[in-house]
Amino acid sequence: MSKFFVCFLFLVASAVGQDQAAPATSDHTAPVLNIWLNRNGFLANENFIYSEWFQIRPTKHPKWSLILPDVGLIAFNDIGHYREVFAGGGVEVYPTKALTIDEEAYWVQSSGPSSAGKFWYMPWTLVRYDFPKQWVTENVFFPYIPLNGGIEQFVWERSKLQYEGFKYFNVGAGYGAYADFTHAVWENKPFVTATLKTRHAGNFEVWVQKFPSHSVQVQLRHSFVWHSR
Repeated sequence: MSKFFVCFLFLVASAVGQDQAAPATSDHTAPVLNIWLNRNGFLANENFIYSEWFQIRPTKHPKWSLILPDVGLIAFNDIGHYREVFAGGGVEVYPTKALTIDEEAYWVQSSGPSSAGKFWYMPWTLVRYDFPKQWVTENVFFPYIPLNGGIEQFVWERSKLQYEGFKYFNVGAGYGAYADFTHAVWENKPFVTATLKTRHAGNFEVWVQKFPSHSVQVQLRHSFVWHSR
């Protein structure tokens, strides 16, 4: 998150995606959707681990659901050196059958010897649009708004165009970016992805992303969904 791991041009009409697949409408009699995400990034100078669990709760209104609770952890390089935990919640809205929008608010707390105890407010946005012919675009972006002197940041985690027409695979490509406003530098991070879809073990994604330093990060992402009452 402070150097948060990293996110094509379809912001107007665009994720819960494979990370957070959602119905087009809400049904308050339906079971609660549980989503568990795990990610690992491998790069010479910026490895990370990430884990998150959240629930999508149906409401009586057919056009929105409640996202609560939503908790997770990210750690960079040595988990004992710097890490962040986050907690929050929000809503998932279905303006049309093809369009899904998530808006959440998080409290982000850093810890570890190099953290200085900084914390942030993070408004988090996700937009997904399902085009015909199994094409899907998804966008995720969020600022870090410091509450006690931390670094002001902006993360464009992804804008991704993905083809989901294969039975067992998805393929995609997109763009991510990161900005640390103390240095006024915008870092471009394009990427390609391939996802293995399984029936009972979730989705397994390989994410290859180019960094401004000309290095390449490989991420392994896993998402698992189950229902509860």
